[in-house]
Amino acid sequence: MAAAAVMPSSAAGLLTLLDDENDELKHYALVHLNKVVHEFWFQIASYIGSVEALYEDDEFKDRELAALIASKVRQQQQDSVTVLALQMLHAGDLLTFHCPAGVLSSWRAGLCSDVCPRCWGPF
Repeated sequence: MAAAAVMPSSAAGLLTLLDDENDELKHYALVHLNKVVHEFWFQIASYIGSVEALYEDDEFKDRELAALIASKVRQQQQDSVTVLALQMLHAGDLLTFHCPAGVLSSWRAGLCSDVCPRCWGPF
């Protein structure tokens, strides 16, 4: 007889790993949070600062995964502008789109100017 899959009843244990010094534990937490984000987005929302700090850290190897999780939480919170910014600007190759050549790049540039106008100006 096959063993039944066990669903976690909380994301609390994974969330505490986000503030650990060990990047491997953070990676483990993000991988597993991504699997349960739709069930526990409300718990993850309480730690959104920790998740966002990871995707803003240029040295953190799983920053795209952190951005993806943050965008899923923001989507549940109905924060569409932040969702688009996170997905298009930070989640990188973890997202796939089916657009004609050049359309995605121009859309991304338009989104950047809407979300972060200070990024566009004299260089």
